[in-house]
Amino acid sequence: MATVLVGLWAATAVAIAAAYRPGGPVDIVVALACFLPVVVSAAALAWPPISERHRHRVALAWVWIAAVVFAIPVLYGVASTLAGGGPQNLVPSFEAAYAGLLAMFTMSFFSVVGFVHARRRVTVFERASTWRTTGLALLLTLAIAGAFGLVALINDQSLRLEEPLASRYGPTDPDLVPPLCDEPVALGSNATITIVARSSEDNEERGVAVLEGQRGGIDEVWGGSWRGPDGNGEAAYLRVGPLAWLNRSSDDPESPGTTWQEVAPGLFDMADPESLTMDGPPHAIVSGPRGSIVPEDLGLEVIEGARTRHCRTFIDGATALTAFLPLR
Repeated sequence: MATVLVGLWAATAVAIAAAYRPGGPVDIVVALACFLPVVVSAAALAWPPISERHRHRVALAWVWIAAVVFAIPVLYGVASTLAGGGPQNLVPSFEAAYAGLLAMFTMSFFSVVGFVHARRRVTVFERASTWRTTGLALLLTLAIAGAFGLVALINDQSLRLEEPLASRYGPTDPDLVPPLCDEPVALGSNATITIVARSSEDNEERGVAVLEGQRGGIDEVWGGSWRGPDGNGEAAYLRVGPLAWLNRSSDDPESPGTTWQEVAPGLFDMADPESLTMDGPPHAIVSGPRGSIVPEDLGLEVIEGARTRHCRTFIDGATALTAFLPLR
């Protein structure tokens, strides 16, 4: 049981040490600080919490289960953050920090209960020793969190001093707080857009579609391609004001070819009142009424010096088909 905990926290620490590179003078120290839970969890290997009483063994098992249940989401969250690329924020929100503290406390309690009771030469879960175990576990949790938070704060402050004076993504003033996730979203006057859609079945990729283009106001130009079980194809789209043209080809022998044909701007019937096809539809979805679906706040990020808030909104399949043309 102790080996499993050591393995989970070691995997988290190794993932951070190998992939966490936000820059800054002490980003390596931030990664090394993540090995502190590994050292604490290893205490259960040196002083295993052993008891001859059945109810105490059951209680230990439940403490271990809680430690594993809280540690797995932490590992998954760290891995998904690092694998996603872009700005790497290991503690993106209070909710994530709260989950990490719970994971460290339950792990620390299981790891030091054997040490405390062995030093006092009493049975596991003896009342006075259990209180000492709880206090030591709480102290270790706060020490690990404080050490990690301190070096992360020092590194973040160093990065702020190195931030550029201007950014194409917005203001770089660190005192400006981006809007919350439940506030209206504005559509930029210009955009460079890439959208990738993939479908899979039983972990095997079945098809992929890619769209890349630029937009200025309601004028759009993009090129896209797709491949899958039903064939391959390419398309290009150009819109200037109320006029639009489409050039579509595929490997179907009955395809009309690759000539440009004038079409209506609303040809694709996407979820945008201006008949935009790229960033307009998802903007229309997140800006409209969402009922009981609450946008999730994943915390603040810095993109080329500009502070932004990372928000995520869950949608159903039918809505996704009207929001992302490559998916369609």
